[in-house]
Amino acid sequence: PWIEARLSYAWVNGPRANISAKYRFTDVNRFYDKSNSTLSYHFYGSDLFFSELLSQNYDLRTGVRYEYFSVHTLMRSNLPETSYVDTEEYESYIALYTALQNDAYDAAYFPTRGYAYSIKGAYYIKQRNGNGTNFGELQANASTIIPLGTSTALKAALHTRLLWGENIPQIYDNALGGCLPHRYLRQQLPFIGIKGCEFVNPYLILPCMGVRQRLLPDVYATAIINYAYSTNALHANAPNQSIWGIGLQLSYDTTIGPITLCTYWSDLHHQVGIYFSLGFEF
Repeated sequence: PWIEARLSYAWVNGPRANISAKYRFTDVNRFYDKSNSTLSYHFYGSDLFFSELLSQNYDLRTGVRYEYFSVHTLMRSNLPETSYVDTEEYESYIALYTALQNDAYDAAYFPTRGYAYSIKGAYYIKQRNGNGTNFGELQANASTIIPLGTSTALKAALHTRLLWGENIPQIYDNALGGCLPHRYLRQQLPFIGIKGCEFVNPYLILPCMGVRQRLLPDVYATAIINYAYSTNALHANAPNQSIWGIGLQLSYDTTIGPITLCTYWSDLHHQVGIYFSLGFEF
């Protein structure tokens, strides 16, 4: 659950000035082969930014944001099943950021042509609480869809997120999983094959490709493959991790949003999973 309030003022033929405040509670469960851990947190953020600096079609925004996290974890890793380590941390940062995004798809859920891209850079300044330090972030996303006929389309996407700095709090680490971006964490990237949320190394690149076939006027089947590569540093001998995931998705487009059933597998857990969703995505 989350709640957000925003006040905007738009000049004629000019940018928007925005001020916003947001509260969110998130409870993430992550499961591994021989251990598990949970992560839950309360988040409060306030944002002052300018948007639509270029135009309404190209949303260039820049601003400053205050973020406060109250993080609670219950970890059981390499410990007996009855042993738990409870931790509670508080993190607060001021972020200076600039972001550019553009969406030129011809439909929101089942486009037949077009493209979208976004790029964001941010610098996070540590406040009093917690043990972290200042750090930087660069994130870029790009996707396109190519028609292969009257009822078939190819969609390709590339996501990347780079972090640099020391002692970056886990709440800001790269994360991936699920069918929707930003599901549990703002920086979470979708990854077919992982049901929840997994943390990976600071330098992440994630290509994805899907082939969609229209079976009936409002029924679609999509085969998806994605790959995530993350590393601790940008040199050949740095520790790294690679994850493959595949999925098959069946969707029915309705007036209240898509009804979707997806089955998936990844080489991280070697387990088949099922995901069902109904309605618009928020």
